[in-house]
Amino acid sequence: MTGFLLVSHALGGGTEAHVQDLTRHLLAEGARVFTARPHPPHSGHFLLTDHTGLVLTDRPPLSVHDDPAGLLAALADLGITRVHIHHLLQFGPDAPGYFTALAQAGRVRVDMTLHDYFPVCPQVTLTDTRMSFCGLQAPPHCQDCVDRLGSFLDGPVDVAAWRAANVALMRSVTALIAPSHDLVRRMQPFLDGRPIMVREHATRPDLARALAAPSRPVARRSGGRHVAVLGAVSMPKGARLLHATAQAARAAGLDLRFTVIGVTIRDDLFAALPNVTITGGYPPGEVLARIADAAPDLIWLPSVWPETFCYTLTEAVAAGVMPVVADLGAQADRLRSIGWGQIMPQAMMTDPEAAAAFLAGCQINAPPEGARAALIRRFPGSAAYYAPDQAGPA
Repeated sequence: MTGFLLVSHALGGGTEAHVQDLTRHLLAEGARVFTARPHPPHSGHFLLTDHTGLVLTDRPPLSVHDDPAGLLAALADLGITRVHIHHLLQFGPDAPGYFTALAQAGRVRVDMTLHDYFPVCPQVTLTDTRMSFCGLQAPPHCQDCVDRLGSFLDGPVDVAAWRAANVALMRSVTALIAPSHDLVRRMQPFLDGRPIMVREHATRPDLARALAAPSRPVARRSGGRHVAVLGAVSMPKGARLLHATAQAARAAGLDLRFTVIGVTIRDDLFAALPNVTITGGYPPGEVLARIADAAPDLIWLPSVWPETFCYTLTEAVAAGVMPVVADLGAQADRLRSIGWGQIMPQAMMTDPEAAAAFLAGCQINAPPEGARAALIRRFPGSAAYYAPDQAGPA
């Protein structure tokens, strides 16, 4: 019985959705699964938990400031031979060096999935001081950004040193995995030919069923064009662009209204806009019902960074509502792959007037036959998933 340790932050989001999904698949194969989670009161410390999240109380906190011998001893006691790093956010700036040493010790196999740009961008999402896509700049530009905005690391950050430590980690692991080709294209130049395997995230069962079902027209209310935005809308997810676009639509007299099916980083600011409604948060399993209740004409994903997978795109397509994304990242690549939806020129991410006009005027099309089902990905089993000569989920 193989034992896995999945290493990740405790902040939820798409990374956590994937960690939970992978846990379910590994458990179904008979594996034993544990997690390593940050211990926030103490920088650089982490705790071991079982697959349900219960802390192993007989195991003291471990520290990335120490030699990994303590972790290796714990792994041996628990029968863990596989370590899969998902995210080192909240583990502190010494974490890449610690896990590099773990991999180089050669006593357990260490794999790593890239979920975003944290290994090269301490701001995580490649967004700069304008909250726009930075283009993945060289260290001096990135250093200036971090010095102005701060970062998700404790204390001052030397960007060049942070990148070098993460490059060493990425080169030391057995399998380096990414959920999209766009992420691979952006990260590959840092790795001098070290291969990155693409493994798209498996589709949640309820969404897979919806994607496989025939498309049904969504009942839409009369009165202008209704645009929905899904999920927790942070700055990188387009909060500023959404706010400015709603304002621009009003100023231009466009009959365009927005419903955020979820929350924003500043709901109070949106409350002053009469053409924006915020419905509040929801459990993941309710998203399709929430979309059906809102009955939008289209779903806009206003992210201003190159998404590395974009679970909300899967939800939009599963709901049968035409998605609109920027010409950037995995969101654009995945939409092109199914031949449905509208792709907004990247320049409109900094031009809310043009974005409003695009949303008001773009043609809404029904999905071609089979387009929605083409988005379904299934977990192929751990042997194929981790093997370098396999294509991963299909």
